[in-house]
Parts: sequence; structure tokens; C-alpha cells
Amino acid sequence: MLLGIDVGFGFTKTITRFGPDAFPSVVGDWAPSEVQISGFDPADSEALGYDGRQYLVGERALKLASRLFVGLSREWLDTVPYQILILNAIRRRVPESGLLVSVVTGLPVGDILQHAPTVKRRLEGTHKLEILPERQAWEVTIADARVLPQPLGTVFSQVLDDHGNLTDARLAESRIGVLDIGFRTSDYFTLQGFEVIPAQCLTRNSGIAELLLDVGREIAGRYGIEADPHGLNDAVLRRRLPVGPHTVDITAIVDPLLDRHAEAILAHGRMLWGDEARGLQVLWLTGGGAQLLGARLQPLARHATLVANPRIQNAVGYYRFGCRLAKQARR
Repeated sequence: MLLGIDVGFGFTKTITRFGPDAFPSVVGDWAPSEVQISGFDPADSEALGYDGRQYLVGERALKLASRLFVGLSREWLDTVPYQILILNAIRRRVPESGLLVSVVTGLPVGDILQHAPTVKRRLEGTHKLEILPERQAWEVTIADARVLPQPLGTVFSQVLDDHGNLTDARLAESRIGVLDIGFRTSDYFTLQGFEVIPAQCLTRNSGIAELLLDVGREIAGRYGIEADPHGLNDAVLRRRLPVGPHTVDITAIVDPLLDRHAEAILAHGRMLWGDEARGLQVLWLTGGGAQLLGARLQPLARHATLVANPRIQNAVGYYRFGCRLAKQARR
């Protein structure tokens, strides 16, 4: 079975032939509560045992974990929490134990050379988990792991179909730019004829986490609510925040911060691609940050296009690229 998995600092997104899946990229220590209320158990507790230790993953880690492990630097790629995110992504789509799978994933452009071998080493092989609280054994063997520059996932999502076929031969020769705004990084990526142009590629160590932290500080000051950045994404998109039994409009908080963060991202784009990005035939905007900033990124170039469902498109492309490799291997 093939999976395209995009482990972002904010969310882990997965694409298989069964469709998409996503959960917050958060892992935390877990100890079962001394008080158990029967009859209301969650359908999937996201509680896992790994190497003698118990963890919560995703939404339940945010709500219940005693200590959180959140990716703050590139070193997390060589840690148990990163591995658990990958294994949980597989488990959620492949509940049957003992299967053989292939994974295509990605890293920020600036991390490929240094960290891709680490990720491949971490992933390939047989891995075992316990599904808690029943302590049900689960294992998977990752036979092959491919690691791509993250924005290449969006390129493949736009130029390949679900069977890995090229949908528009003209795009294969076009100079393509991708602005991929993630949780902690922003990638500026350029290629032509499916060859990367290093002089026009850049990874900045800032994404929408800074924006969400700023929003969180404003919310804490005005309403006395402490909110994790992972939990604010949807509130910022809707401009609505639950406060006690009511919902308040946070447009006055969010919009000025969106304006400020968009301008910083646009400045680096203009530096790299020039005014109106005239050297690019195609410019795609992708990632959860592009979804939040939306039309504020349009001044980068009139032909800049926000891809559909931008938060998951890298994972879509990883999956489609994997389908293409599998088809070539069968020839």
C-alpha cells in the first residue's frame, strides 16, 4: 500500500487511495485517568504505546497530555515523537496489522541534503505499536521511503493525476514557482523541466506559527483565554472564537496581523522572483499559511494562484508521485 504523508510542524496530512486524513503534529506523555466514565469512550483515543512508553497524539494530546513534544527545530526529525507521528498517520489509514507499505514524504527545501537520509533511516523497516488502552499489538513494515522537497508535492498534485499520469505536457517545460507557507517554515521553490533551480529556492524559518502566536497573545490579553497555536487555525479562518457560552468576532484582532505577516512573506518573494514574478509562467500558492493569508498574497503576481485545498496538496502530490513510480516499476 502507498501513502503520501506530509508531516508539518503544525499538522500531519496523509493521502491514500481511501482519501485524505489530518491531525495536529503534537505528541504528549499519557497516563490513563484514575477516573474512567464508562459508555462515553472516544472511537479512537489516539493513545499509543511505543518502546515501553505511553503517548497521546493529535487532538487528544492537546487536550489531555501531561507534557507535549512539539517540533521546534530540525532535530525533531531524529526523535521518537516524529516517528510516532508517521506511524500514527499510517495506523489511521491502515488499521490492519502486519502490512507492507511504501511512503513518500517531504522536507523543507533547505533541509533535504542534511536531513533526508535521517528521515529515510528512521522510517524504513518494521515498527511496532500498542493501541491503548486495550494494548492491542499493531505493526507495519515500511519497505521504501522517498523524501522530496516539500513544495514538489504541490507541483506533482497539479501536473499528475491519481494514477501518476502527466496531465499537461506543457507544464513539464514551464518555469514554475511555488510559495509554500507552512506552520514553522515558508518555502520559495523554483523549477523548470522538473529540474530544481537552486538559486531561486529559499527556506525561511517562519510560517503561520508566528501569526497564530500573535493572535493567541491578543486573545489572552482581551479575553483571558490561553490557546495553543495548533488550536487557533480554524478560529482565524472563521474569525470567530468561542468564549464561554458565546462566540465572539475576532476580525479586528486577526486582520491587522494577517496584513503584517503577508507583507513580510511578499517581500522575500519579490526579492527572489522580482516584481510580478515575470520570469515564472506558473506561480502556485500552497500550504496552510497560504490558505489563511489568501488574497493578501495576490500582490506577489497577478498570475499567482492559490491551489485548491492548499493544506493537503503536498501530500496529494507525494501520493501521485508514488503512483507514478509504482507504474514505472511494473513496466
